[in-house]
Amino acid sequence: MCTQGYGENIYVYGNIAYQSIPSTTGNGFFQIDKDYVKNLNIFNNTIAKIGVYNDYGAGGITWKEGTTGNIFNNLWYECGTATMSDNYSHDYNWFYHAGSSPTEINGQNGTGDPFIDSANYDFRLKNSTNVSLNPSAFISADQLARLPGYNFDFAGTLRGQDGTWDRGAYEYVSNQSNCTQGDGDVDCNGQINSQDIQLTINIFLGTETNPDYLKRSDLSQDGKADILDIQNIINLVLNIQ
Repeated sequence: MCTQGYGENIYVYGNIAYQSIPSTTGNGFFQIDKDYVKNLNIFNNTIAKIGVYNDYGAGGITWKEGTTGNIFNNLWYECGTATMSDNYSHDYNWFYHAGSSPTEINGQNGTGDPFIDSANYDFRLKNSTNVSLNPSAFISADQLARLPGYNFDFAGTLRGQDGTWDRGAYEYVSNQSNCTQGDGDVDCNGQINSQDIQLTINIFLGTETNPDYLKRSDLSQDGKADILDIQNIINLVLNIQ
């Protein structure tokens, strides 16, 4: 991601950045070029395999002097670097093989791959991270009201239900290993209910594009969500075989 020119009140959250073939070139996860940004907030993103471990640049965050903001609750895994500046506030981030990762009072150093199946692009968490920081601690209430979905993860799971607001794009869900392709639990919350029906209808209508939702709504496993899948999920909700 890159900005060119002055900006103000920018929020980058809930993203997954992944590079299938690591490269030694690039300017990192986020770069500000040519001018500074006032109040830039980067939180709850997953940055995986951007660049080559301990090599130049890729994976970090670089911005021009004068930029202000916060970098919290992100997860860096096997990146070239997670370099940050002391000119802005950063803490509660998670690092593993992230090159010259910064020192943080509440930072967490991982001990291995935290994902269920990163080789197949499944970046859900195998375990909960250390407690991170609710964005309400560094973003004002009136600004949060303008940020749709900031308190939901990449799969649509409400954050902090178990008392821990996890780091990265995904919230850890204890029963998520049971969420598989075509099982009907579209939002992966351990229940098949009316919300799963509505999500499948939204996928069918094209108003919902989350790829994880699509996989779990595709009961017929034909690569799409259609009327048959909607009916099958309704039958599951009604316990009709």
